[in-house]
Order: sequence, then structure tokens, then C-alpha cells
Amino acid sequence: MSLADALRGKQQRRISVPVLVSDQRADERAAAAARAALAALKASPASYPPEREEQLRESLEVAEAAARSHVVDVEFEAVPPAALEEMLAQHTLPDGSVDRDGLLPELAAACAVDVELMVVDLWREVLGERFSKGERDDLYSRLLFDLNYTVPAARLGKG
Repeated sequence: MSLADALRGKQQRRISVPVLVSDQRADERAAAAARAALAALKASPASYPPEREEQLRESLEVAEAAARSHVVDVEFEAVPPAALEEMLAQHTLPDGSVDRDGLLPELAAACAVDVELMVVDLWREVLGERFSKGERDDLYSRLLFDLNYTVPAARLGKG
């Protein structure tokens, strides 16, 4: 493959954003308790029956899986530069700042990989009612800067 072909075939950048969809605290406490019990067993293995380690490992796996079930990974792909510039122009205020609350739902829908998530009204609803300010700020930063602006570090050898 030529260099020109490689550049023509360059894929858009993608990121996966973990989104907490339910309260995981009880499951995280259960996982922490299982880790502590396993650590106690390893500190004094003679104090426990031989099958106890396997039971604790299974309990830990179940608790960790339950804690992970509260998070979904949402895949996003960078938009073409012209589309990003158009969105930014539409959401630039007279003072030159960006209307983040107006831009974010459109940017999320435009960058979403899952067709079901490519709906601006869905993002307006969930961002306004379900995401905390911190979650909205994080998503805005990840989509605008990490995905669409930041230049990924090139891992090139010395020529």
C-alpha cells in the first residue's frame, strides 16, 4: 500500500465513553468486601479450608461483574472537520463563546456510532434530565477536544 493510499484510507478517530447508568455503590462495596476477604485468606491461608479461596474468587468475580453492569460504554466517532466547524458556528454566541448546552446534544448525536443514539432530541432529553453537570462537562470535553481536536500522539520511530 502506498503512502497516498494509506492517507486516503485513514479512519476517523473513535473513543469509548463510559456512562454510569445506575447506582453501583452497593455492588462496589460487595466487591471491596470480597477483595478484603480474599486478601485476609492469602495473609493466613492455614486458617481457612482449602475450598474457601475458590469460593471467594467466585464471589469477587460476581461482585465485580455486578459493579460493571452499572456502566455502559458509548462509542463515538469524530465528525468531518467541516461538519464540526458548522456546528460550532451555529452555537457561537455574540461574545464569541460557545453555547455548550446547545452544542453538546448535536455533537453527541453527530458523533454517536450507534444509530439509536444519533438523535439530537434524545441527547437533549438525557443530558438535561439524567446527566449531572460534571458528566455533561466531561462528555463535552471528550467529544469536542479529545475526539475532534486533539492530535493523537504519533508513535514514529527515528528515521
